[in-house]
Amino acid sequence: MYLQKVNTSAHPSAHALGALRSLTRDFVFVSQSDSTRFAADGCIDVLRAANTLIGKDAFTWGHMTTSDLISTSKPCTARQTL
Repeated sequence: MYLQKVNTSAHPSAHALGALRSLTRDFVFVSQSDSTRFAADGCIDVLRAANTLIGKDAFTWGHMTTSDLISTSKPCTARQTL
């Protein structure tokens, strides 16, 4: 994650997505089981709300459980955040 000091005298960016810097816009969430999926669902809801506020599908996501990982050699690509 990219961290930046807050400069209160700076003007906000006209383009909200310009402030993302090194963050990816494609996420993969892994839950231990379906009973712990609620934590990932909370994060997914935030991304869904951000897409709604922005007015386009800027963020994408996927979800899998640990049992899905056994059958997958690569759960995410270099352009995704796990």
